[in-house]
Amino acid sequence: MKSKIVIMNSFIITGKNNGYGKYIPNIIKKTINSNFKKEYNVKEIINLKGRNDIKKLDNLKKKVGVYIFANKNCKPVYIGLAGAIKKGKHSLKNRLQIQLNADLSNSTLVKNIREIENLMIKSTSKELIERYAPKLCVIPTGEVGTNKAIESAKDLEKMLIFFLKPRYNK
Repeated sequence: MKSKIVIMNSFIITGKNNGYGKYIPNIIKKTINSNFKKEYNVKEIINLKGRNDIKKLDNLKKKVGVYIFANKNCKPVYIGLAGAIKKGKHSLKNRLQIQLNADLSNSTLVKNIREIENLMIKSTSKELIERYAPKLCVIPTGEVGTNKAIESAKDLEKMLIFFLKPRYNK
């Protein structure tokens, strides 16, 4: 059985050979009571020779939610959560900044890419993200510090990981 594919904006979300793909838009809508429309091209944010252009993420400064990194074919490869950590309340902007400044931070995405792809090459973390996860979709669920938004984000992340089985989530 082939994967079902659903296009959300230009983002493709697929239910890996399990037929769930057609349900993903409804899962997102019901979890956050809203449509989402925010996509980013990682290449517009990452600067291989200097500081990243994080200003493009300013609208996420006080938001909690889920982010989806996808490969060049728009297939989700990593799904993460922002705003629900134990030591403080990272917003989507803060968490994405950590992921995208991987050489200077603790990026789970980059660690998992290196481990799963068994990479021994000396690519920078930014180069790995550009190569393996160049697309980014953000699904805000509410404001930082809002329990309902945090719970919605946690539920959405779990469901998306379960249904989409992204390669770099372990």
